Amino acid sequence: MTIDRSIRATAATVLGAFLVLGAPIGALAAAGDLDGSFGAGGVQTLPFTDSYAYADEVARQTDGKIVVLGTAHSSVGIVSDFALVRLLPNGDLDTSFGDEGRVTTDFGGRYDEGLALALRPNGKIVAAGSSTGLASIVRYLPDGSLDPSFDHDGRLLLDIGVETRASDLAIQPHGRIVVALDDGWTFSAARLRRDGSLDATFGDAGVVSEDFSPGSSDWARAVALDDEGGILLGGLVFPATGTTHDDWGLARFDRHGDLDTSFGDAGLTTTDFENSGPDVLHDLAVQPDGMIVATGQSSVEPGGADQNSDVTVARYDEHGVLDPDFGTGGWVRTDLGSFFDEGRSVSLGPNGTIVVAADVYADANAQAAAIRYTDDGELDVSFGGGDGIAVVDTPSTSDQAFGVVIQRNGRIVIAGSHSTLDANGTSFEFLVARFLG
Repeated sequence: MTIDRSIRATAATVLGAFLVLGAPIGALAAAGDLDGSFGAGGVQTLPFTDSYAYADEVARQTDGKIVVLGTAHSSVGIVSDFALVRLLPNGDLDTSFGDEGRVTTDFGGRYDEGLALALRPNGKIVAAGSSTGLASIVRYLPDGSLDPSFDHDGRLLLDIGVETRASDLAIQPHGRIVVALDDGWTFSAARLRRDGSLDATFGDAGVVSEDFSPGSSDWARAVALDDEGGILLGGLVFPATGTTHDDWGLARFDRHGDLDTSFGDAGLTTTDFENSGPDVLHDLAVQPDGMIVATGQSSVEPGGADQNSDVTVARYDEHGVLDPDFGTGGWVRTDLGSFFDEGRSVSLGPNGTIVVAADVYADANAQAAAIRYTDDGELDVSFGGGDGIAVVDTPSTSDQAFGVVIQRNGRIVIAGSHSTLDANGTSFEFLVARFLG
């Protein structure tokens, strides 16, 4: 992929002039352009006092406000906490939320990391991640304060007997919380009641755990819900024999926590794309028709630093079979021009479009990007200047995208990290950007 920076810079200059003069921009703006009505030219960067920070997840409220979760790490004591911000529709901090728009949460351990985010219809916010080896879950009231009706003080440390983290979460229609647990050995998940207690009607006392290959390593990275009450877990599995690299893994459980035998091989399925390098699944989404969309990376591994890893998107039917009408044989790879490209997060748009958050590595720096695909797995040439890829081009900085959400008006919000290097060293801040859809 070639990015013509001069053309983009010229377009940005002209767009800025239109904005200043108050002239109509409908004829100029195109899908994939940064949204000039958001932040500073479509981009908002958010520092945290005495810390470096990065965002992992983003979600939209029904009123158009944007919630972003990540981690703030302080150099004082070398500790980290959950970090949460809420933005108004124009990208400004919502000063009615937390402390002038920001919230940090300490679980009592030294290293707390916010990884997953979901919103309830009543305005409450649920976040999850890790706290010094334990899965951590927190629920906030709409104003950003801790919800005392959830595990007494709003914070829950979930101990399942092994070191783990909450890598993703989803909220079922009745308000119960399904948490994907990444312990490095099994595909595991827990279901919590609305008060934060384990749901004993699910799996084994609230927890399910499946091992794709006994004695090998499995990591659950994503969870999604379907309209039939099924729970999908996705991640990576390392087969015990026959291969030397990771594959994508998918498991489907019914509402009781039993494996759905109509899915894959007795509830489990794996995908090996090239049979020569590590493949990692990072995120899942379910289309209205029940088709399952996943993103991550697939790799060809010649060894050393030359590993060729590309953004990969695959679509499966409700039985865990790759959809032959999508891409080539059910999947598509997108090379962003570096040795290590990967899809971090996926969101579904209108007309079957699929948007993936990723990074573009150009020169010495990374650029946060959104990639849009059509319903059949082709790059959407109506987006991002004709190649389906839109980037946040901020010179002399390095940006990464970890989360993506599509707003009701079709605009695309990505969140991640923004780093700069100056005389004081390297600083890391939340990055939030919005593209026209």
